[in-house]
Amino acid sequence: MSSNIKSGSLRKTGQINLLICAVICTAVISTLILMLAPYIVPVDDDYCFVAYVRDKESFLDFFLYWETTWSGRWLGTTIRYFYFNHVGTEASPWLVPTLLISILLGTIFLTRGLYGKGRNSLIAGLLATSIFFLVMGKPAEMLYWPTAAFVYTIGYLPFGLFIFCCAAIGEKKGKSDSGFVLLGALSALMATGVSEIQSVVLPVVGVALLFCATAKYRGWWVVGTAAFVGLGFNVLVPGGHERKLRGGVDFDLLDVTSDMVVYGLRFVIPLYLILVLVTLHPSIRQWIAELGEQGIRRITRRGAHFLTFSVFTYPFLVYAVISLSQGAVASGRTINLALFLCITTWPIVLIVVKDRWSWHRLSIPFLIRNVLSALGFVAVLTMNLPGYISDLVTGRAADAMEIAHTRDHLLENAPNYTQVLLPPIPDPPRSIMINQITTDPENWINVCTALAWKVKSVRLDP
Repeated sequence: MSSNIKSGSLRKTGQINLLICAVICTAVISTLILMLAPYIVPVDDDYCFVAYVRDKESFLDFFLYWETTWSGRWLGTTIRYFYFNHVGTEASPWLVPTLLISILLGTIFLTRGLYGKGRNSLIAGLLATSIFFLVMGKPAEMLYWPTAAFVYTIGYLPFGLFIFCCAAIGEKKGKSDSGFVLLGALSALMATGVSEIQSVVLPVVGVALLFCATAKYRGWWVVGTAAFVGLGFNVLVPGGHERKLRGGVDFDLLDVTSDMVVYGLRFVIPLYLILVLVTLHPSIRQWIAELGEQGIRRITRRGAHFLTFSVFTYPFLVYAVISLSQGAVASGRTINLALFLCITTWPIVLIVVKDRWSWHRLSIPFLIRNVLSALGFVAVLTMNLPGYISDLVTGRAADAMEIAHTRDHLLENAPNYTQVLLPPIPDPPRSIMINQITTDPENWINVCTALAWKVKSVRLDP
């Protein structure tokens, strides 16, 4: 008995130490990101939205215009209106902290929903947040660009809350809980009001997990219906169809299939290779395995198998959808949700794969395991972290902001409907956005900037 008490005490101490490490990692990375926040300025589409908000008579006019000409992202459209109506051609100091909180809380809610109560789920949420900040594609778009962030980043919070509510309803095992049902339905509607990419995965994954956990509780259909209603509104409003017609993208099954397979494999193979390498360390593997087993007990083994299949195939779906709708390759903000899900569900995926295949029984010497695990950590640390640090240390971010303010001064003091020459930014930062003005006054970014400042045209001074 004393040995069991001692073992439990050591385990508790280990969890506390790991929690402290997770808090420190999240705090350090978040601090780096926040230190770049003072250097953000309006860029590209931001100026178009400033002009649209100013030219529309009311919020309703603005809302109907975008829902009928662009997309059904009702929540993103609403936030954009009130944000740009408030800040105009400035940048809000609250933008980056708000986006950080959205991702952090969304991750913690999601891991709490998947892995249950206790320190382990909180540790998983903090570590997943830190890793996501370090490996996300194009953090400049996700964290420092309001136009994109209000569609792709802000939705992480309602998405995680939705999964949490689904799991909480499942915990009741047939007992009614109207609070979680209503909160789940509301978060479903909000989470499907942003990007179409998120709207597609939300009802499928969330409702399936809910159903697997408790098919007996009839109240699950309320949350499921809200998710599918939100999805239907997002993808069926006229705006999405009109945008595709304006884009002039022709359907080519061979190109779509090629993009889906080639780029999907290029995404999942390196990502899971890095996750496997990190997990090779014995202590890390043991903790992740315990967390995965904890998650499977919560969402059932059937739900775990469905989750593994969904998470693995979702990147392929994203590449197919972007190729079909835009004739482009998904990157950055459009593929980051798939990255986010792969990271947060890795413990469950690992256990499902280990149960099915015996590769994990391969004998690898202890030293080699540690070296390979260290290589995995190095890969994580070399993606975004150098950009965050170098933009601060070299002064690139500060120099770019100074030139951006010079541009604003020239535009603000220029007579209406005149041509304005703007200085270039010779050494743009890697982690934050800059306005991509060109020497062509007809370029859409130049046109947006001119509309926002009420000048005839703008172009770079060659």
